[in-house]
Amino acid sequence: MTNYFRTPIQIRFNDIDGMGHVNNAIYHEYFDLARVEYFHRVLGEVVDRHENGLIIASVKVDFLAPVFLSDRISVVTRVVKLRNKSLEMVQQIVAENETEPRARNSSVMVCFDYKKNCPVEIPADWRKKFQDFEGLED
Repeated sequence: MTNYFRTPIQIRFNDIDGMGHVNNAIYHEYFDLARVEYFHRVLGEVVDRHENGLIIASVKVDFLAPVFLSDRISVVTRVVKLRNKSLEMVQQIVAENETEPRARNSSVMVCFDYKKNCPVEIPADWRKKFQDFEGLED
């Protein structure tokens, strides 16, 4: 997981459910936080919802082990495939000093023109930045 972009996550008391672990719905918030940080770091800008943006077309989460309030976790994020109008992203929730993830997420994100209300090609400058950051080829 050394090639992944790492986002530390602060677990909040209200993230914990009656069973004493992070509620499964909260995992999506952690993945979203890391996704935003990743795009800001790689693209060098906040993805603006008034122009072209990225929307989630598909998401799958595998819950592998519980996360507890006392855990120190990060979300590791990587774009693994670029297509014409979409990209595939993988993420994992990992605890400090552990090698196995607590959860895995895979998603497909589509580049979307909010003014025209339709999918569009990933802008060439974004494509180049993803390729350079991830070492992806066309």
